[in-house]
Amino acid sequence: MKIQTTKITLPPIGLDTQIQDAIEGENEETKLAVQDKKEKVKINLNRIVSINNSPVRECWIKEENLHYYMANGKGVEYYFPIKYASIGIDIDSGPTITCL
Repeated sequence: MKIQTTKITLPPIGLDTQIQDAIEGENEETKLAVQDKKEKVKINLNRIVSINNSPVRECWIKEENLHYYMANGKGVEYYFPIKYASIGIDIDSGPTITCL
């Protein structure tokens, strides 16, 4: 028996223009993309399963950062900017079981 879930990944935004954005400011397209990503994170906060390909649990947003605990961690709080994080979201309300 194999349990399948549907997972989407919200990719990082602006990694290739990080220095330019710091000097000149973000362009309008980047600002809109970041705002859209933040909204998706807020809507799916309880479905986030990984950040930068590491399993996580108990995520919450503080300012521009996504705070979380590592899934196998010892209660240490971590955070990462939402803009630059690769965020894995399990979009299924429950797993689908497939018999092999």
